[in-house]
Amino acid sequence: MTYSIVARCPTTGAMGVAVQTHWFNVGATVPMIEPGVGAVATQSVTSRDTGRAVLSGVRGGANVADALANASKVDDQWDMRQVGVVDWAGNSATHTGSRCVPHAGGVTANGVACQANFMEREGVPDAMLNAWADNSSLDMADRLLAALLGAETKGGDIRGRQSAAILVFDTDASLVDPLFDLRVDDHPDPLVELARLVRLAHAYRRANKGDAYVAAGDNAAATDEYKAAMTLAPGSDELAFWHGLVLAESGDVGEAQRLVAKAYDSRPQMRQLVSRLRDAGWVDLDGETLEILTQA
Repeated sequence: MTYSIVARCPTTGAMGVAVQTHWFNVGATVPMIEPGVGAVATQSVTSRDTGRAVLSGVRGGANVADALANASKVDDQWDMRQVGVVDWAGNSATHTGSRCVPHAGGVTANGVACQANFMEREGVPDAMLNAWADNSSLDMADRLLAALLGAETKGGDIRGRQSAAILVFDTDASLVDPLFDLRVDDHPDPLVELARLVRLAHAYRRANKGDAYVAAGDNAAATDEYKAAMTLAPGSDELAFWHGLVLAESGDVGEAQRLVAKAYDSRPQMRQLVSRLRDAGWVDLDGETLEILTQA
């Protein structure tokens, strides 16, 4: 029903899981990551309990192979289960139960486990592994996406596509929030939509950095971040609006006027927001600049 990749980036140490299936809401069931412990995907017949059992074994000191073996003892559907696991050190293992629907199988390499079932034809896990290896220069989320796209070169899921997800955590185990947690729950082409969301996520990460620079009083650095965000997501009226406000504070009122006008084209009510932001102390605009922006 599914193909997935569980991986650790050897350069950054980031951990991630990516998955696609012809079933609703796969991101809620298949990928699991515990910072400082490892990452796991359970599929064919998904089970969060099995995923937790595998991670519990790793957390307790078991190697990944033993963690799978121990999980099998408490899983009454182990012969229908498919599991991939990578621990925080990059050790990997995969399991395909004897009753998983063919074509079904998995492959591993250092820091990565790929598995698939209901494959249109054999070779999907190898195609994912090859795509992972061939795209080592990419950001973790983009590299996981490349692996999912690699699966499609071999036909992917025999039933087609419906939902997909990417989950990524930073190498710092003290950070309990994910770097990326993106889900496409129901879509005729979920990988195309997931790729759009990955790009948008990159854009908003740059915008968030811009916000931090604004708070620190570094508008020059903030402008660079917002500009990068706009390059990644040129159609975002929201990013255009905030970029415009930063430029206005920096004195580039003409470009600021152009950007906020773009936002107003989609939602005229946002004209009111500039004054409200100034009154709340979010932006520092003189009366002339305020008038220019509200009349853009």
